[in-house]
Amino acid sequence: MIWLIATGVGVLLLCGAGVAWLVFNKKKDYVWHYQQAIAAYKANQYTLARQQLVACLKMNNTFSNGWYTLGLIAQNENRLESATKYYERALELTPDDNYTLFNQGQVFIAQEEFESAKIVIEHLLGLDDEDPDAVFALCLCQEKLDDGEHASENLKKVLALNPEHAEANFKMGQQCIDEGEYTDAITHFKTTLATDENYTPAYIELASTLAKQELWDECITICQQGSLKEPSNPRFYNQIGLAYYYKENLAEAIRNYETAIQLDPTYYLAYNNLGFANEKDGNLSEAIEAFKYYMQYVRGTPAARETLDHIRELETQLPATAKAAAATPAPESAPTPPEEAPTPNTSTVEDEEAASPASNTADAPATAPPEAPEGPQEAQPLPESPSQGDAPTSGTPATPNTTHNDDNGEGDPVPTASLSDKSAAPSTPAP
Repeated sequence: MIWLIATGVGVLLLCGAGVAWLVFNKKKDYVWHYQQAIAAYKANQYTLARQQLVACLKMNNTFSNGWYTLGLIAQNENRLESATKYYERALELTPDDNYTLFNQGQVFIAQEEFESAKIVIEHLLGLDDEDPDAVFALCLCQEKLDDGEHASENLKKVLALNPEHAEANFKMGQQCIDEGEYTDAITHFKTTLATDENYTPAYIELASTLAKQELWDECITICQQGSLKEPSNPRFYNQIGLAYYYKENLAEAIRNYETAIQLDPTYYLAYNNLGFANEKDGNLSEAIEAFKYYMQYVRGTPAARETLDHIRELETQLPATAKAAAATPAPESAPTPPEEAPTPNTSTVEDEEAASPASNTADAPATAPPEAPEGPQEAQPLPESPSQGDAPTSGTPATPNTTHNDDNGEGDPVPTASLSDKSAAPSTPAP
């Protein structure tokens, strides 16, 4: 009898230990999947990361970091509606997580939902009112909501909190241009590039501002540096061409304008500038051809009428044999613009296993051509226009938050891993 009782107790203890072991390992399994997801995310292997996170959340759907990291992946793939859904779920579990609040605000800004972004960012600032990235995000929202006074105050606050803040210096440089303070603008753009040498819009703005100061050699140097960062951007070569034009080196001006056109056949400023460079170099037929292409992009504006008058004036200067060729009509249409980028994947969380990553936003065209000028500038090349289409969008998504404990009631610590600043993500969303 004693032997039977002992055996029964032993079996019960063994079964209990087995159940405890299974429960313990099930709890740990979701952490293992999360660790695998983090490693894949940092390697930009988003499909694998997403698969691991789905497995993680099937085991523990109250694990806030899992939802947060799904949001990061969706944000980096430009699936903004899905990112919003994941961040909202994460915030249901951890309402005051600053990383989730910040990136949710970024998504709203990218969707131009500035009121929603402002609410989220103000919540974040209620937790930490000295976070320069959050203050800058609020500044952008206020600017878009026509609250210029508070936007300006907050921009100054960002620079007081962090004098080397790349985006705030860039934004302040643009404001200095608007106010005609070119020396201060140059200082701010240089600070931006000293902080982040890959911030390519700052190269364009700095070069344009140096051109306004007729600092041609430095302008060329900055454009050459920028073109190494973004070789496919025609604006650098157009600006180099402009500098060489004023340095009286017409051969280099023409070469760089032609390079800009080769990179983007729809970049109409380069046609206009190529026309003036060829005209000054005595190549009247080539000048007329370039001006005709330029006209296709400014139809219906005063620039088109004045350019047409200029073409007719040049045609009177051609030898008789060349006049007939030059008198042919302008091309029926301008070169066909490049096709638009594919529509981003907008699949939702219900079927994340089947979601496919969107195309890499780093491969998207650099910038759109500037808006059509209001009119030609007294028979001279058109400079690169600063502050067109390159406004900052306040940071990039954060790396996964792996330092705070999961608020799932089970007391399991989130795996510890190095945490980068939220503005230094391994990938970049679309601004």
